[in-house]
Amino acid sequence: MAVLLASLAALCFGTADFAGGVASRKNSVPAVLIWSQLAGLAIVTGFALVDRGVRAVTAVDLAWGAAAGVAGMVGLAFLYRGLARGYVSVVSPLTAVTGAAVPVIFGVATGEAISLTAGVGIGVSLPAIVLMSWNPDAGPVRADPRRMRASLSDALISGVGFGLFFITISRPAGAAGMWPLAAARLTSVTVMLAAATVRRTSRRVVADWPMVLAAGILDMSANIAFVVSLRVGVLAIVTVIASAYPAQTVLLSRLIHGERIGVVRGAGIALALVGIGLMSIP
Repeated sequence: MAVLLASLAALCFGTADFAGGVASRKNSVPAVLIWSQLAGLAIVTGFALVDRGVRAVTAVDLAWGAAAGVAGMVGLAFLYRGLARGYVSVVSPLTAVTGAAVPVIFGVATGEAISLTAGVGIGVSLPAIVLMSWNPDAGPVRADPRRMRASLSDALISGVGFGLFFITISRPAGAAGMWPLAAARLTSVTVMLAAATVRRTSRRVVADWPMVLAAGILDMSANIAFVVSLRVGVLAIVTVIASAYPAQTVLLSRLIHGERIGVVRGAGIALALVGIGLMSIP
């Protein structure tokens, strides 16, 4: 069940990224992020209100959720700064694999039991994430060593931020239901609104409202599936499977926009499927 839920999370994450990318073509990135995350906040709040499994929500649970929201925002901020430097082919895969590796290291260090087969699956999946995120055409023609070093730094910090999000959102008790996730989203939306206000960035969506809302709803659906999968699975395995989301984004880009997958990303998708298959073996 954990593998299925984590795979569902990956599908939703990948589709949300695709929808957000389409929406960002005609709207400012802050506007897309703010309104999509507000849509996600509405979804998770409604889910939390009707969740009969909620038995007790403590201040500690909500604090973990808020910490997850901050970690996720750090990840996003450094990701976009790194991408803005122009080295997409470096920033994207390094961010993705770091975001997956940090929870794996944490899980192993805290004594999570991982079978040999699942360990091999994780070992196969981590390079698969890099290959799926690789786009050799998305970068400047002439390399700038200083900008490259800055991009690598941004990617690593972004990946650590996303990894810490996965770790911190796994800490609240199951009895708290989805309220910690709601706290995470409320925190991230508040931070984004404050930053947009200070920087006087446009928060107005001028086109593609369906894509903006779809990005938020699907992203939150992925987070919900991820949190539920943690209740029946281990952090290291669940995170690696959920981090295979670039496969869905690549496939949608191929189906809808006719973008070429290429040998490298195709190999990454194939490796990811093998890795997931290995991790699903009891």
